[in-house]
Amino acid sequence: MNSLLQRISGFIERHTLCESDHRILLAISGGPDSVFLAFALQKLKYEIALVHINYQLRGQESDQEEALVRKYAADWEVPLFVKKLETKSQVGAGKDSLQVVARRIRYDFFEKIMDEEGYHRCALAHQADDQSEQALLSLLTGNAAEVLQKIPAKRGRFIRPLLEISREEILEALQANNLAYAIDSSNLKNDYLRNQVRNIIRPVLRDFNPRADEQLRSKQQLYEKQKAFLDVLLDQWMKSCLLSEEEDSIQQIDWRPFVDSWGKEQLPLLLAHILGKWGLHGHLLWQGVDLLDSQVGKVLWVGENCLRRLRNGLSWGKEAEKPTETIQIKAPEMQHLPKVWNWGNVQLRLSFLLSGKPQLSNRRHFYLDFDKLRFPLSLRAWREGDYMQPLGMAGHKKLSDIFVDEKYTSVQKRQAFVLEDSTKVLLLSDFRIADSVRLTERTERILLVEMI
Repeated sequence: MNSLLQRISGFIERHTLCESDHRILLAISGGPDSVFLAFALQKLKYEIALVHINYQLRGQESDQEEALVRKYAADWEVPLFVKKLETKSQVGAGKDSLQVVARRIRYDFFEKIMDEEGYHRCALAHQADDQSEQALLSLLTGNAAEVLQKIPAKRGRFIRPLLEISREEILEALQANNLAYAIDSSNLKNDYLRNQVRNIIRPVLRDFNPRADEQLRSKQQLYEKQKAFLDVLLDQWMKSCLLSEEEDSIQQIDWRPFVDSWGKEQLPLLLAHILGKWGLHGHLLWQGVDLLDSQVGKVLWVGENCLRRLRNGLSWGKEAEKPTETIQIKAPEMQHLPKVWNWGNVQLRLSFLLSGKPQLSNRRHFYLDFDKLRFPLSLRAWREGDYMQPLGMAGHKKLSDIFVDEKYTSVQKRQAFVLEDSTKVLLLSDFRIADSVRLTERTERILLVEMI
């Protein structure tokens, strides 16, 4: 037992799970792992309290587990917090599975007790065998961004001190110290994939190789180090490929710099890394990676956010609706400028200049010769078939061709607007003005259009 305690203490110290004076709330089911963890933390002189949830899913068996936990709390003279509930009724009222509902209930309860009673950490009794099962599950389901996925030793205030202790060692220690424990009969049924891994797959693997679990955990540790190293490199590439966008709610990447260095076959690695940073996980993450092989404009909706395939990248975020209204600007209104209009994710301000040397027009500021305009002016979204004579060009060009040449992103294209008079398009957002309204030496009055 002393050897086990030293290993647990060393694991806690190496992973900085908690301090020696921390008050620990310990989640105890009554099963062997949690009973052993409670016993071990007491031996290590931690101040603990027990927390137990009776889901009332297995009738008398559930009540017997609660009774055992209450007996341990009394024998050890430690605080106990118990929550008893009708889990099945909560599952029936929603769309989530029993496992999802049960997990949400217990973590919410653990958080509540820590907040109200002043406990620094909540200890969970996952052990080395659970670690092996998690690795196999990540290989079998294909949902995780990582293969050989590990259960973390620490996540926020939740800690797992037993991840290097096997179930066999735990059972031997319980027997040596005459500690009773309960067996959850539902773990013996193969209704869930995790139980099938535990009861069928792992025994077969151990038949072929008695050291299968040990070797699997060793591979986990090696993979974890490799992934940490790769993440540093991918973080650097993410910064290189991330575009600075005016729209605060939209993030965009241009993957061409990465492809130039590593080739397109390595691109899924970068995309999986970035999508994980953007909060996509499981099937959604891999559906996002699959956009690499989709046509430009293909989207994946995740709640209110949209992941969109661009010509050379992806965009992610809450996209504003494409404006559909047309704003009419009559000549007499010019005397009341400056005036501001909302247009999608931007604001447009029109100002009337009589003097001063203006700067050159750019993608955010447009200077037009006021006396060359034919009122009324119209501010509207671009339409298929629109064309203009861009500044400096002799001929006309379709806006759709300009979008291609200027490498407009899908967000820019969807939010693009034009200002036109009664005869022609005067300017295109994020591009330039028409040649016919450029400033000359004879210009006396100037209309300034700003995207702010």
